[in-house]
Amino acid sequence: MSARFTQVDRKALLGVRDEAHRALAELLKGVRQVAILDFPHHRNFGDALIFCGELALLRRMGIKVVSVSDIHTYEPERLREHPADTVMLIHGGGNFGDLYPEHEQFRQRVLVDLSDRRVISLPQSVHFVDRAGIDECRRSLEAHPDLTLTWRDRSSFEFARTHFPKCRSHLVPDMAFGLVPWRPPRTTLRRRVSVSILGRRDRETTGLRRLADELGMNRDWSLAWPEKIVIRPVNWVISALGRRRGGLADRIRTRAFIRHASILAAAAARQVRAAELLVTDRLHASITALLLDVDVLAVRSLDHKLEHLLETWLPDQQITILESALDAMELVGTRAEHPA
Repeated sequence: MSARFTQVDRKALLGVRDEAHRALAELLKGVRQVAILDFPHHRNFGDALIFCGELALLRRMGIKVVSVSDIHTYEPERLREHPADTVMLIHGGGNFGDLYPEHEQFRQRVLVDLSDRRVISLPQSVHFVDRAGIDECRRSLEAHPDLTLTWRDRSSFEFARTHFPKCRSHLVPDMAFGLVPWRPPRTTLRRRVSVSILGRRDRETTGLRRLADELGMNRDWSLAWPEKIVIRPVNWVISALGRRRGGLADRIRTRAFIRHASILAAAAARQVRAAELLVTDRLHASITALLLDVDVLAVRSLDHKLEHLLETWLPDQQITILESALDAMELVGTRAEHPA
């Protein structure tokens, strides 16, 4: 495997980070503090990377995060205890649309509950299957008096301009690029291999997981046992606090969510760095590899999220994306999971 599938210029990554900082700073000009809603309290490491990138950019701008909540700990009355100029940020990612209805419904609930607050939806990709869902979403978005939408790829941005024409929309890089330059943990806590396969287990799977499972090769996002030990008390704190109100409870819960994301982001870096070549159908597994200079062979997703993002922000870089999981498995052959 002497020839790399991926070659990305470090300066290009820094350029994307700088654009993310510029765009977000413009949107948050004069803002002193924010609350982040829809925290990704689950095992999708990619969402944790996005969240950590959001934090990194906000810290560079000197903006304080006063509250973090997920779907289950969200409490609008608690958020109203903060000053009226506190901006509500909805965590970015790829759940805008009807593919993940629980997040779409939560977003619409927030827009009703917090109609008296400024709301910014951080960079998203959009995907709708049902036309009726687009119309319902548009009505919800347009009903809020002070909403700004941001999109992480040009395809989603153009979709929004067409279907949500009355809403303010901006093109902003994926917040995970806010981690550039990323200093990963020194140890991987995992066996080093020449090729590792990381296939989705959720509704966006391309079949890579099934093919890799048949050969005993699949390694979706997973925690090593030391990471499981470290994250256990964090989850206990989050569960114990629930929706409890009060300044102290909110501060502890916010710190616990931030700690949770940092553990998963570090685990993502360790897992990706354990391989010389990563084969994946996960967008942020590919982005993690790009940020850490690990060779990656990507499989085209059903909604083409990776291609749209790369065409928007890294059009001149060499990144190999295959049409199918079968093509990827045939290409890497029996080299997968062999010790490096």
